Amino acid sequence: MVPPITIPATLAGIVFGITMLVLAARHGRVWVSILITGAAYGFLLEYSAVKTPDTYAYCPFPLMILGAVPAMIVITWGGLIYSLMRTSDASRLPWWARPAYEGFIAMCVDLSLDPIAVEVGYWHYDVKDPNSWFGVPFGNYLGWFGMVFWFSLSIRFAARRLRIETRPAWVQVLIPVVGAAAAVVPFGGSMWIYSKTISNTLAEPYIFFAFLLTVLAVLSLILPVVPRTARIDPASIVAPMFFLIFQNAVLFLAPLLSAGHLVQTEPSLVILTPMLTAFVLLLYVWPALDTIGARLRRSEVATDASTLTSGAGDAGTTAIDG
Repeated sequence: MVPPITIPATLAGIVFGITMLVLAARHGRVWVSILITGAAYGFLLEYSAVKTPDTYAYCPFPLMILGAVPAMIVITWGGLIYSLMRTSDASRLPWWARPAYEGFIAMCVDLSLDPIAVEVGYWHYDVKDPNSWFGVPFGNYLGWFGMVFWFSLSIRFAARRLRIETRPAWVQVLIPVVGAAAAVVPFGGSMWIYSKTISNTLAEPYIFFAFLLTVLAVLSLILPVVPRTARIDPASIVAPMFFLIFQNAVLFLAPLLSAGHLVQTEPSLVILTPMLTAFVLLLYVWPALDTIGARLRRSEVATDASTLTSGAGDAGTTAIDG
């Protein structure tokens, strides 16, 4: 039986995917290829994971692919990867640094998404890991970083080496596919090494947070000095708003759909979830932060001018009437 709480999640995922596809189509065939390839890449790794013993499994969703992975998860992976690559391109970071920026944002998304999803029963982990963040193994969060990092790095490297801009259209479309296929090997290798050396050890939580803080520290040094005057990319607004609205809606509406009382069982999530989703939104819009600020200031000036004009007109009318 399909749990009621999976129905709005599926509908939300479909709307998100269609929106991202429309946005990608505006930027050409290569971005559409990245979006679709990102979804296929996400499915491949998700399917491999759920078929591996002692990992995790999804509850029944209205639309399942090969009976194992919800379609909305696959669609969301495509939209997430597309939006992250669009955002990091706007950041003007060096091409080799952009995958780390994308991976860090993806990991921050999962730090708030996964605990809620596990609590309401979207998916569950087969083995209770003593080293976890709200019941989610630390390796899962690093997996989000790795999936996005290796996908982006492989595609960017392939695009540069093959000079994508000089290739025929059909080759340009295939380059993301080749890059994604190449990303599977280093991602799988790095996660295998992690599982054999770090996972389930006493040092795992310390290594995870050391990694998290190191990436955050490096970005804190780099991001303030790069220009923040990029054009506002709709994908950089739609994606974080999707996760912000979705996660907070699930957090507070779960009791209405018989999916538990998260506010009571995990009250700290009430504080952490809005904070993390707001931080994700900031990271998404950072490349256009000055642009957004300038627009807001112009809007305020226009509003003030309109108020003054309106006030003058009112004053004149009053004098005439008097």
